[in-house]
Amino acid sequence: MGVMLQLEIQEGKAAMASKPFVSEVGSAGTACVLRLAEPRFNTERTVFGDSAFASVLTAYHLRRRGLHFMGIVKTAHREYPK
Repeated sequence: MGVMLQLEIQEGKAAMASKPFVSEVGSAGTACVLRLAEPRFNTERTVFGDSAFASVLTAYHLRRRGLHFMGIVKTAHREYPK
C-alpha cells in the first residue's frame, strides 16, 4: 500500500514555538505537518491528514514543497475559493 506513518513528540507551547517552520507559516499545526513531511519534499506524494491538521494553509505550503494534501477542512477555510 505504501503507507508511511510519522510521529512527533509534542512539548510545551514555548518549546514547540521554537521548532522549524513555525515562524515561516504562522501556524503550529501546519508547521508540524511540514516537519513530518520534510523527508518527502518534492516527491509529488500525497499527505493525508485528519481535520486537526487539515487547512488551506497546510495544503498551500505542502504544494509549494512538491507534495499534495488530502483532508477535510472544517474550520481553517478562510482562503478556500467560493
